[in-house]
Amino acid sequence: MCLKKGRMIALTAGLVGLLWSAADSRPMPIGQNFIPVGWGKWTMEHGTGTDPFRGGRENITGFDPIWTPEFLEEIRPFTVYRFMDWCYVNNTDRSGAWADRASPTDPGAWYPIAFEHMIDLCNRMNTHGWFNVVHTADDNYIRQMARLIHTTLKPQIKCYIEWSNEIWNFAFSQGGGCGEIEGRASCTAQNSARVFKIFEEEFGADAPTRLVKVLPSWTVSWYTLTLLQNFSRNTYGVTADAVAIAPYVGHDVEASASCFPQLYARLVETMADVRQCRSYADQFNIDLVAYEGGQHLISGDVETALNSPLMYNFYMAYYDSMSNYFDLFVNYAYAGYGWGTKEWIGQPVTEPAADRQCKPFRPHHSGACDNGGKNGRWHDRLLESIAGTTLTIIFSSCRNNRGDITR
Repeated sequence: MCLKKGRMIALTAGLVGLLWSAADSRPMPIGQNFIPVGWGKWTMEHGTGTDPFRGGRENITGFDPIWTPEFLEEIRPFTVYRFMDWCYVNNTDRSGAWADRASPTDPGAWYPIAFEHMIDLCNRMNTHGWFNVVHTADDNYIRQMARLIHTTLKPQIKCYIEWSNEIWNFAFSQGGGCGEIEGRASCTAQNSARVFKIFEEEFGADAPTRLVKVLPSWTVSWYTLTLLQNFSRNTYGVTADAVAIAPYVGHDVEASASCFPQLYARLVETMADVRQCRSYADQFNIDLVAYEGGQHLISGDVETALNSPLMYNFYMAYYDSMSNYFDLFVNYAYAGYGWGTKEWIGQPVTEPAADRQCKPFRPHHSGACDNGGKNGRWHDRLLESIAGTTLTIIFSSCRNNRGDITR
């Protein structure tokens, strides 16, 4: 293993907080996505599961705050909260009329959650919010949404705004009206520009400091270039602040206890597209951010792979490599089986190794986890050290001159 001087990872309360390189002092803040409330196998087995509401998602009114204390404490380390799933933009037939939106006075919350609740969470946590506009939204919906966020989100908190989600992805229905793949890039560019224009008008003089306009793309580099070229010709005369991709790894890997060499090979392949997307972002003078990312195991013995101590090591190498190219990385996702930083809200910081070892970048698990067979049971020492503070750990990996994992 090769140590790159100055490469560090900071872990706050056992959760990934921030990666940076001392060589260029360029931070890569970590944000989190929130999966749909109640989604996941652990919902019934472990109390509230992925439900963050004190009264449960079927009874969210009458509480102040409406959030459970465990939820608020566990999400504290993150820089940005992305509400894509809570906005219900995937596979939706929702009306695009503002009058039909979710109301904060609704007794329950499922799909979607009211914007007021998202704003309240950001304000309470002093954390930036990333909001998604449903693809059916008319101009009045977009304007009212922008006005609500601008007038009720704290002035020091940024609003990241994105039109829909993954229009390029044929697995979702929201891109159905955009044609084939090249048409989806054009459709995304023009609709993003329309959203940006209206938000700029509502934010007015605050737009340059409070609004982050995110152009959603695909990790495949040629698509990102096509999208950027289309957007540069938009008829609204607006610019974007960032182009966003999701560098997942391993969707075609058969999960097992021994799948990690294949995961590392896929990481090397993914980094080739990431590097190219970074170069295109630089060419168009905007940031490169990850709207989602992480392992993407969906077939085989996923449970065993997620339980493996090697998954933690993989995530450390994954983030270490990504930090060379991204200005922000929003993990998918906070709590939920299969995708979550935690499996359920309030999951204990320590658990018997026989029950759970190391889930993806979950250093709060004790037991048989170690760093490649060295410094065994360092998680136990980590637990003794963090106590609500930020612990900085130097770790090593093999890299080329940019810092990528090469083998």
